Amino acid sequence: MLERSLTSKVCRAQVETLRNKSGCDFQALERIALALGLQEDPRTLQARPDDKGGRAFEYEHIDHFGTHGEVFRSVISVLNNQVMQGSGLMEFVRKAINAGMERLAAAFEACHQDWEMTLRRLDPIEGFGKSARLLASATVTPIDIWVGTDGQGRPIVWAFNREGGDQTNGNTAIMGVPGMGKTQFLQSLLSQIAVQGSETGFLALDYKGDLGKDERFVKRTGARIIRPEECPVPLNPLAIPERVPARLVPEAFAEVFKSFRPGLGEVQKNALANAYRDLLDAGAEPTFTALHDRLKAIYEENSRSEDTATGLVRQLASLQLFAEKATLSPSELLGQRIILDLSRLESVRELVAFLVLHAFQMAVSCLPDAPIEAQDERRALRCVVAIDEAHHYLRRKSPPLLTLVREGRSRGVAVMLASQSPEDFRGQPEYEELLGNAFLFRLGQPPSNRSLAGVLHESQRTAKQLADVVVGLRQYEVVSTLRTGENNRHSRLKILPFWQLAEEAGGKGPGR
Repeated sequence: MLERSLTSKVCRAQVETLRNKSGCDFQALERIALALGLQEDPRTLQARPDDKGGRAFEYEHIDHFGTHGEVFRSVISVLNNQVMQGSGLMEFVRKAINAGMERLAAAFEACHQDWEMTLRRLDPIEGFGKSARLLASATVTPIDIWVGTDGQGRPIVWAFNREGGDQTNGNTAIMGVPGMGKTQFLQSLLSQIAVQGSETGFLALDYKGDLGKDERFVKRTGARIIRPEECPVPLNPLAIPERVPARLVPEAFAEVFKSFRPGLGEVQKNALANAYRDLLDAGAEPTFTALHDRLKAIYEENSRSEDTATGLVRQLASLQLFAEKATLSPSELLGQRIILDLSRLESVRELVAFLVLHAFQMAVSCLPDAPIEAQDERRALRCVVAIDEAHHYLRRKSPPLLTLVREGRSRGVAVMLASQSPEDFRGQPEYEELLGNAFLFRLGQPPSNRSLAGVLHESQRTAKQLADVVVGLRQYEVVSTLRTGENNRHSRLKILPFWQLAEEAGGKGPGR
């Protein structure tokens, strides 16, 4: 009898998308994913909290070694330094497929859904998506964040850029109603990262203008406040970095507008993409003024009246919110510390944010994997993308934001999303699975067991037990996914707000 198991729900969604786009069958894609997954640290694979809501597969069909299946079993055993067989072997293979499918899907998106280019990129000799270099001890700067204290007053320190054991990535969800400490906590996290990671940049999308109002935070992080209505954002979302394949970027760019204005039709999207493509073919660096002129000409050629698409591009051109030339390389862009104050851009606030995320996602996609320190399992942290009031963006299902969350980990980029409730992620299981860390402040009302279970990576039974807890938390109290004490999860913690951090001697936390 063949041994069987199930992939995760996210893996199932990813493999179905890849099958439809690439023409490969499920088994071929799962074998590729398995090969990619086996490049991960076995300890990291074993610690993955994957569900079993995906596709069924059979072990003999996956390993594809025929009569030499024992060779495959032996390789897995050597990797794990123990004999692997039966259900233990199947569980490891299952998690390797889930992990590998994440990498395959991320590579596919980075290549703008070009399957042939994806395969070339994954080529261990010719591809530029090579595995991260393992570095000697003390080469990668450790980022240890003083989160706060537990119920006994003991300090809780989070090894933020460690990838091993229970920690799989730095992507973070911060949830709670206003006034409970979300912004203070976000400032505390960014401040400690900035102080410890001298080469780590960050982009903070400041929806209401709160982050930039705190002079101590701005001074401590060395951040630059950019108000686009006063000074253009120092990037051009239309400029494509050298290593990004330009052929399909116009379609991705048009999808950004579609996420901002869901009513945008296919004809409008195609016209926008074609206008952008015409500018690229012309050879000059594209600008929104030139894009508007070309789009208007296309409309006139087809006897179309101006509409939402032309109106949005005209507005971006007239407001001059972005630089006309790309002056920073991708690595230089990620090294900046920017607070982008969007509070005065009410009519195009989300669109400007999506275009900035689109530019960052392209910059991230063309960089090699961030190096990892072998001894302490620390990955170099290049940049943090922090989004306050993230529910405004989540409900519009922005493609570049999800891509950043999906592929940022391997490139040394962490994403922090501060929103109001676990319900903000409802219907978007990839966020739930890829946001490895959650901090729940007080919620206005109990969330559904399904939503709470998703963000906490727990069963619905455990979520039901915690639902009443999260609506009764006090200011600066959280329930989190961090392990505290003797491997306890979901303990009630008191976070360290930024104002208190700034008053501590040096603000570096205990023992530093």
